[in-house]
Amino acid sequence: MPVTPGTPDSSHMILGAAAFVVHERRQPNKSLMNCFRDRTPSSASLANNSSAHVYARSQSSLNGGAITLDAGRPEAVVLLRELRRKPNKLALLKSSSTKDLTRLFADEPMALVSNTSLDSNSSSAGTASPAAARASLSGRTRECCAACSKRWHDLKQRMHTLEQDLQVQTSYNHDLEVKVTELTRQVNDLLQLQETRDRKAAAAEGKQGGGKRIASGGGGVSRLPAWMNLSNWWKSRPSVETLREQHIFFDEPCFDTELELVLKHDQHKTVPRIVVECCDLIEQQYRQSTEPIVGIYRQCGDYNKIQTLRFNIDANDYESLHHSKVDIHTLTGVLKLFLREIKSPLISVNEAKTFIGNPNQWLLTEFSLKLDILKRLIRSLPETNRDTMEYIFGHFNRLTKVPLQQINSETLAISISPSIFHTVPQGAHMQDLQQLLREGETLADCVRIMIEYKSRIFE
Repeated sequence: MPVTPGTPDSSHMILGAAAFVVHERRQPNKSLMNCFRDRTPSSASLANNSSAHVYARSQSSLNGGAITLDAGRPEAVVLLRELRRKPNKLALLKSSSTKDLTRLFADEPMALVSNTSLDSNSSSAGTASPAAARASLSGRTRECCAACSKRWHDLKQRMHTLEQDLQVQTSYNHDLEVKVTELTRQVNDLLQLQETRDRKAAAAEGKQGGGKRIASGGGGVSRLPAWMNLSNWWKSRPSVETLREQHIFFDEPCFDTELELVLKHDQHKTVPRIVVECCDLIEQQYRQSTEPIVGIYRQCGDYNKIQTLRFNIDANDYESLHHSKVDIHTLTGVLKLFLREIKSPLISVNEAKTFIGNPNQWLLTEFSLKLDILKRLIRSLPETNRDTMEYIFGHFNRLTKVPLQQINSETLAISISPSIFHTVPQGAHMQDLQQLLREGETLADCVRIMIEYKSRIFE
């Protein structure tokens, strides 16, 4: 069966095509095997002159059962020359001569036709000449040499850069070692100097207190000299009045000062600003609370927070009172601290005694007369004290009317009366405690009445 480019590439078809070509080229005096190993000049000349022939595939036609191309050569020749470039060659299988195998591989670069893929979907393909193959090979070689040369140049540049970086890093490490050595030397010098000073100081103390050391049972040193020195220092320190005269100690602008010197509120001109802001914030939190607040003005707030607010207010930072972390007990603690630390109370105990009289007599006084006495007491106060008292007791009166909370005027009076009257003076003795308790009960009753009847007393 004739072989065409569209025939599948199989070993049977290749052998058939080869047998056909051998039969055509066989001479009468040559056998079939000699044709496969033909070394006649005609075969050699044909191989040398094959580069001059360029075969182009075209559609084959049947002429008496023989298939030919445009050049008059059987189509199987083209197929055999194409298949010679494959590793599994027909000549390699048929020949038993090593020389033939050598010539086979030597002739491969001179093949006339390049490898062709037999594609059933495509019926046309091109062939490349050996000159074009050599030119392509030389071009690829030049490109490879150029790429290798460029890569070698890049590697040399990279090595040069790495060497420079290594030199810089080595220099930097050397500088760091020098600096660390210098710092270590300086630290050692300072330590030696400190040890020398400590030895000198210890020697000086030993000379001064050598006669004061007394041996105990365990051979230790007594602490009596230290306590004596500390006691002498406390006795020799100046008083607060001396420090004020020397302009070393100054009164605080808000706490521990006179009421007239405290910063007043913008709207309430005669009421201290701290009183207005504390009362307003306490009422706001008291009304907005969804649960009853137990122990208002009785329960102590956080001491650290109260002292922090004190220093902030002395620094004119009243906005710190509005911080979200300031709870209601801290605000009441700040207000009571202010009332307790002003140098003159809102109402002194002596002034109250002048109007109230004996505690036992006050208990027997009629209620209407008590109201008149308290009215005259309030009117006798200075304007700043009177207006501050009116604002504070109005605040207490509003707290007792909050529906959800359970606070009464009597509880508030017991908690707030010591801050208003300063009922516990400095230097009080234990024998005066009973008298102070009776006076405290009387003053608390006065405060209760002023809370409940604030509008009638401060009219």
